Amino acid sequence: MMMIMMKKQIQLDPISRLEKILSLKRGAKGRFVSVKIEQLIPEKEMTTVTFYGKPIRKYQVAGKQYFVISDILSLAAPTDISIDTVKYTDNFDETKNKVIKIIDQLEVADAEGILTLIKEVIGIFPGPLARWLEGN
Repeated sequence: MMMIMMKKQIQLDPISRLEKILSLKRGAKGRFVSVKIEQLIPEKEMTTVTFYGKPIRKYQVAGKQYFVISDILSLAAPTDISIDTVKYTDNFDETKNKVIKIIDQLEVADAEGILTLIKEVIGIFPGPLARWLEGN
């Protein structure tokens, strides 16, 4: 028995194909040129802001702001005065894994992710943290 193998060719719809062609870069003589790796990596800028006197590191990446999670969690005070540490709910690690991104080997999250994460903290945060996150 002889078996014939045929390759299945994937056909792009005309609009997707046109978008792909238009997204390719052309050089001075009309030839296609490759995009450099540095151009693909979005620029990031780290600044430090303060909230109630404590420094919070903030990254600006591709127009979006990310806050360092450990800096935000250090703001929390325990609900029980006899305990020195803040406690977390059972879902904290699962929620944290959903919202984090890694920038410069630091765990960061956007304002929405931070607000989701602090719901899993059994502690008291100073002042209007949600409004401050949205304003910064």
